[in-house]
Amino acid sequence: METKRICPNCSGHTVPVTQLLFSSFLCPECGAFVKAHRFYGVLFNLVTLAVTALSTLVIFADLGLYAALLMLPLPLGAFGYIKARFCPLVAKGQ
Repeated sequence: METKRICPNCSGHTVPVTQLLFSSFLCPECGAFVKAHRFYGVLFNLVTLAVTALSTLVIFADLGLYAALLMLPLPLGAFGYIKARFCPLVAKGQ
């Protein structure tokens, strides 16, 4: 079962979290583009960048380049999901 968020335009449970990970989503009920709020999206992107850089440097210093490159996608995916799941949504147009 896929986790869905509520569309801020029509209040239907039609916005899948997987579609909000990297882009906006077209609501099938009302036709509005749904995406994360701009302020919170930028905030999550900055936190993701800082955590990714810090964790990559720590792993690089401790385990080397190969391990750091392997661990690079983990914070990106984790914070991307948290942003898609909990960030306030906005709807644009119809």
